[in-house]
Amino acid sequence: MATYSASQAKTITLVSGQVDTITLNGSGSTLRVQTNSTTVPVSFTVAQPGGTPATPTDAGDNCLVAVSAYSTFDLPWTGNGCVIKVIATGTPIVSFALIG
Repeated sequence: MATYSASQAKTITLVSGQVDTITLNGSGSTLRVQTNSTTVPVSFTVAQPGGTPATPTDAGDNCLVAVSAYSTFDLPWTGNGCVIKVIATGTPIVSFALIG
């Protein structure tokens, strides 16, 4: 498990089957998730700062999933910052950004 933090955006290469945690400290009205994978679903959960997102499982229940090739997934977001937990079965590159 790796832990990362950034102000507005963070890009990482996932390790297959490993849950990583990303904390974004900036603000925005949208959480944007982008993946470069052509076939590997990226499953993630998210919580407000100070909260703990549920631990995701690959394509598991109660997870948000970005699956299509080079996909962009926008999630409406309120408040400052967020905590994200993410997993995939392969090694896609994924970016999380607070925008707007």
